[in-house]
Amino acid sequence: MYYDLTPQEKERVEMGAFFAITIDPVGYGDLAMVVIWTFVLMVGMAATTYMWIHRHYAPLKAKNIPLMTGIYMHSVFFFLGDLTLCGLVHVRGPFFANCTLMLVWFRSMFGNFALGSLLAIRSYKLYRVFCKNKPMHGNRRYIPYLLFLALIIIVGTVSTAVPRSMSVEYIEGIEFCIVNQHLVTAYTTILWLVWTVYMAMVWLLRNIRSSFNEFREMATSLFLIVACTVFNQTLLYTVPRLPTSLRWRLALVSVDQITANYIWWLIMFKPLSNCLFRHNEYLTEWRDKMTFDGLRAQYGMGVTDTEMSSQSNTLVYDQASPKSVDPDPSYTESTRIAIDQLASYPMLNQH
Repeated sequence: MYYDLTPQEKERVEMGAFFAITIDPVGYGDLAMVVIWTFVLMVGMAATTYMWIHRHYAPLKAKNIPLMTGIYMHSVFFFLGDLTLCGLVHVRGPFFANCTLMLVWFRSMFGNFALGSLLAIRSYKLYRVFCKNKPMHGNRRYIPYLLFLALIIIVGTVSTAVPRSMSVEYIEGIEFCIVNQHLVTAYTTILWLVWTVYMAMVWLLRNIRSSFNEFREMATSLFLIVACTVFNQTLLYTVPRLPTSLRWRLALVSVDQITANYIWWLIMFKPLSNCLFRHNEYLTEWRDKMTFDGLRAQYGMGVTDTEMSSQSNTLVYDQASPKSVDPDPSYTESTRIAIDQLASYPMLNQH
């Protein structure tokens, strides 16, 4: 079988020993890791497909479905790149042994850089909506994506064009890819620049008034990706023969995939699960909460849903109310609006 200790795998281990390199053969520990994360990504694919089928469901639509699809695809490319970098499969043949494709394009351009750029774009869009009250419309909304695309095309093309010894190189006898330390430095520098932009956006979003914990999502994602980057950078510098060690290659894949998949599910789990199990109830709760928080416009809902009367185009959430009324969860939406409107008149609040 593929993960048995075949004669070819024994020859690879012996070849490494000849050059004083101890190689842990590809085996069932690697197979278990491949199966686990393939299953997780298949669940993510099913969830992404379900998300597109219900793309008009307001709580899902508010999460920016195309952008979240891009973040999911990052996880897939990241995983494919890790298969070659860490040697969870036999690194041979035109696909897995193509170090430039797997490590430069899949793992770095469509993996690391894609995750960082898309999260930074999402945070910038939230900043425009909640801090500036100026959401991007028309062709301008494509500018961040074009900048992201230009980044990966330029960096990826340069990395592909330089000699293999300056980027990634395939060692045929022992079947793994060697990554040039200068390339690691260049890529991590770019990543830290992206994370810096992301940190700035998270800092600017720290006091936003939102209905669905967007700041917590961003802050948690930032912590995870910074920790993942530090772990990757440390390992790639200190363990240059990473694919030869079963312990380290399993650790790196686990950290990468836990980070990538947790970020996606952190953002999408609540609206997806409620769409599946509490479709109408959650939609009503979601709209009521937006209305009560005065954030319908920020979430792209406007003020013209059927449950809103034609006289509620200007709600008191946009006014300076001299008296606040604590919401009673038993009140209907219309009752809460009426109470707040009455509370906004000074003459009715004199004692």
